[in-house]
Amino acid sequence: MMITITTSGGIGGFGLARKAEVAVDELPEPLHSETCALLDPAALAGLRAAAAPRGADRIVYHIVVVEQGAAPSAFDLPETVLPGPTLDLIDELLDFVSKR
Repeated sequence: MMITITTSGGIGGFGLARKAEVAVDELPEPLHSETCALLDPAALAGLRAAAAPRGADRIVYHIVVVEQGAAPSAFDLPETVLPGPTLDLIDELLDFVSKR
């Protein structure tokens, strides 16, 4: 599974854009298991249903999940609908990829 995470928005839209392409099968445990659970397309689809219209100065997470043999699943989720553990995981994945 491949996951692409891109951020946009924030205070004035400046300086907060980040991007990471994550090969989930190459992640160490427990990061691998946590990523599979929290960034599963079904879990993200449930969060998208709760998404409110975007407000000013909010960060939006653009997440694309590509599973083998399936069409890509794309989600644009404002930070306000993402639970704390999911936000922490996204930060960890962005940091993990930037250190490689």
